[in-house]
Amino acid sequence: MLSCFYRDVNKAAGDLLTQGYVGNSSLKFSTETKAGDFVLKSAAIRSFVKNPRNKNELEETVVASVDPTLECKEHNLKFEGKLSTAADFTGTLSWKPPFLKDSRISLGGASKEARWTKPVSIRTTVIPGFEFQHEKFSTQTTATLSLDGRPHFANVNLNIQPVDKIYIGGAGQFKFYDSKPMKSSGEGKIAYVASDFSGHVSVNWDKNRVPDGKDTPADKKVFGVNTVKLGYGFWRKFNSQLTLASTGTYDLSAPGGTGPKLLFGAQYKADPNLTLNAKTEIGIKFPEAEGKPAKETAVRLTIGETTNLTSNLSATVGVDFNVRKLLGSKEAKDDHSCGVEFKFKQ
Repeated sequence: MLSCFYRDVNKAAGDLLTQGYVGNSSLKFSTETKAGDFVLKSAAIRSFVKNPRNKNELEETVVASVDPTLECKEHNLKFEGKLSTAADFTGTLSWKPPFLKDSRISLGGASKEARWTKPVSIRTTVIPGFEFQHEKFSTQTTATLSLDGRPHFANVNLNIQPVDKIYIGGAGQFKFYDSKPMKSSGEGKIAYVASDFSGHVSVNWDKNRVPDGKDTPADKKVFGVNTVKLGYGFWRKFNSQLTLASTGTYDLSAPGGTGPKLLFGAQYKADPNLTLNAKTEIGIKFPEAEGKPAKETAVRLTIGETTNLTSNLSATVGVDFNVRKLLGSKEAKDDHSCGVEFKFKQ
């Protein structure tokens, strides 16, 4: 059996905490159809999201997208693409060379509208990549080459499986400028992955990122690095109905008052046609200075219900509560939200 990629280590926890929820006052229709080696996904979404230029304002967005995937197994070729009305276009062609088993070479391109810039600009990139899997390790490498004068990126990860179910891996990102020194960031992770349980601990560092636009004081730097985050994650499947998961991060070098961010979630399959999801997100606040009270801890509760209306059609209804605002707090700013998604799959 081949070793999994670094990105997929404890992926089950992330999936449980992100899938099966709908928010942002959105209404979504999505489809997925398959014919032989061709898969076509499409979606139409109307939602209210924060204005990228003014986060205190909400704006209505309507986006439609089409994602085609075509695989030619005879020649070991695969094409994946995306076309969106939000001026987001991507396409990747990959090939599994017969002379190097369990590897893949890819070449992709992307064009995306940067709505947060003034004026709005179109960013175009070319993305070559390579990946390789072995029984004891796996690796992936991609480069993002800008065609409009912006910085270039290189991403590399390595995941080693020294013994059964144990993974030790790391990932690094390198940012190259034309006239400035290179910037780098990375992450290391140790994980245990089994059929009914997985868990990991991680450390993430960024030598160059400066929290809140201010240089990190020398006594807050860890090994001379501006930003260091500790993290954990676990996923536990108790039976065919109940599954739990949790993730968390703590920024060791963050300004005073910022504490850990925790996420707890559960999934319960009441029957083959009904799935309930719930998660709680907690952003703990510490006192910014001695003698000063701490700001209120941020708490959000999100609930999602997915019902199979037919063998091909499902509906998901979601609500997202700002718990502090629900309890009458005047400091709570973000509103509650809800959403509905209909998904057709054939």
